[in-house]
Amino acid sequence: FTKIERFINESEHGAIYFSMGSNLKSKDLPPAKVQEILKALDGLKQRVLRKFELDNLPNKPENVYISDWFPQTDILAHPKIIAFVTHGGMLSTTESIYHGKPVVGLPIFSVQFFNMAHAEQGGYGIMLDFKTLKADDFRQAIERITSEPSYTKVVQGMSFRYRDQQHTPMEKAIYWVEHVTRHQGAAYLKSAAQRLNWWQYHNVDVLLIIFAVMVLLLIVLPITNYNLLKKLLFTGERTQSTKVKRN
Repeated sequence: FTKIERFINESEHGAIYFSMGSNLKSKDLPPAKVQEILKALDGLKQRVLRKFELDNLPNKPENVYISDWFPQTDILAHPKIIAFVTHGGMLSTTESIYHGKPVVGLPIFSVQFFNMAHAEQGGYGIMLDFKTLKADDFRQAIERITSEPSYTKVVQGMSFRYRDQQHTPMEKAIYWVEHVTRHQGAAYLKSAAQRLNWWQYHNVDVLLIIFAVMVLLLIVLPITNYNLLKKLLFTGERTQSTKVKRN
């Protein structure tokens, strides 16, 4: 951690933290995409800490420090970190708000798109399309997020509101641990699901009702309609036969 801290502290214009989370491995990205990202980072006046799972990164700029793991919350808490390039996961988004760091979002799937769209609409982030990402667009987004004070001002305001609580998270944790201890396990706080029968817990009764409705719709109703139609046709044919005989 000493090397990382020194790298950040010696950054004259601040540093940027770049991580795509734990699910997406940067080493598995297409080589062309990796090089586009490096082109964008090369020449930035800020230093960049980038999570990358290989020791060797071809064409790595001098202002980029790579590692397969970073203490993310400690890095975001550092006053010289001025922006966060992220995939937009829920935990990363929450930590960026808590530490008051504006974000450049590169969402890949699921809720990440919603989180980064919310950041952009809220004025504390810029979202880019990772599939069509080009070096120029990426660099412009980074330069904009680090040069326009409005992004940092917005997210720092959110951070202040987020932290402005009656009790700290540690105080809450201590209180509830002691509460459960004082009340012999506090059974009244346990989920009611623990007292359900196995068929209730697994919604067997609900599934049976759904199955019965499906049987009714797919089997009983068609058979009933068929018999009704058959009866109507038979009645019509018998009526016509009776008329013919009379004539």
